[in-house]
Amino acid sequence: MNKLQRPGAMSVLIETLRFASLFFIVPMLLLIPIYFVLSMVGVNAENYLWTTMIFGFIIIFILYRRNKWGQGAIQLTTSLFAIGLVIVTSLFIPDVSPTHIHTEKYAYTYGFPFEYITIYIEEGEKFLIINLWSQEITGASVSFGIFGNFIIFYFVIFLINRYLMK
Repeated sequence: MNKLQRPGAMSVLIETLRFASLFFIVPMLLLIPIYFVLSMVGVNAENYLWTTMIFGFIIIFILYRRNKWGQGAIQLTTSLFAIGLVIVTSLFIPDVSPTHIHTEKYAYTYGFPFEYITIYIEEGEKFLIINLWSQEITGASVSFGIFGNFIIFYFVIFLINRYLMK
């Protein structure tokens, strides 16, 4: 790949924003029909709304394949390394001050530099991995900060590869 064909920083940002918007919009559009179908079948729909994310990922995969989005915009090794850094930082950077929600429930938030994982647990620890093994999790949520972390790590790795590794 010569210098004219290398992806630029703006194309990476645009592709990440496209994926982030699809990541939130597609499951939200699927939420109501899946809820009604599960309710009509007689299943407790609240327990199986995670299927919305699976159907959403399948639709996003089909859209990317059919429209050939993202080809040449994002370097695979750089993006995998950035995703790995996002995961590693959330696992090894502790939450030193959890939020006290209820008399016995706490909210631990993880992620660096933007917090994006929140775990609700009765008696938790500072580190995410210990809380995941405790099996006392009563809820969890993921926020938009995961894409901000990916963009920051991707651009740092991208700039290191482009300017320092010449």
